[in-house]
Amino acid sequence: EVRKEAVESRKRSGSKGARLVMTLVIVGILVGAIGGGIIGTVLYMNRPEPVALVEFQVEELKLTLTEAFEAVEVEGYTACFASKDAAVYLLREDFALKEGFGDLTVEEYGAMVLKNNQQTASAHLRQEEGLTVFDYGYTNPETGNAYYYYTVLVKGPDAFWMVQFSAPEKAALDKLPIFRQLAGSIRFSE
Repeated sequence: EVRKEAVESRKRSGSKGARLVMTLVIVGILVGAIGGGIIGTVLYMNRPEPVALVEFQVEELKLTLTEAFEAVEVEGYTACFASKDAAVYLLREDFALKEGFGDLTVEEYGAMVLKNNQQTASAHLRQEEGLTVFDYGYTNPETGNAYYYYTVLVKGPDAFWMVQFSAPEKAALDKLPIFRQLAGSIRFSE
């Protein structure tokens, strides 16, 4: 009889345990569904808006940037485009500047640029996705602000172009993939 009582007690507690487990599973599913719905809604509401692209043309060079950029004048550059957190500087160096200048390769032109510019002393010319590039940091001695420059060199029909994408140094890691994507849009008009 003691055994019978123990078995019956276990059956009763077992069914209570099964009900408890089942209740916990249902509650867990409901909490997960509600929590997942909330998280999904927050992620959906905070997704970045699509960015509109705009094609700019400076003489024979075409470049696609985001709509956040606008043309500004900067002394010493052929053109400049700026947004609130980045800038793109373009410098055109005509082949007529020097005898045989147009015969140089982009790599030879790049070596000259690096040799003649103190700011790029630590930079190294390299190939990325078919483009000749180098990057470097520069701290403005007047303001103390540090900037990152991703520079692309291209050879057009009548000139070499240096296209420098720039952002505050602290934003360099975030901007570099964007700069690379925008650099891929550089081309020349027919």
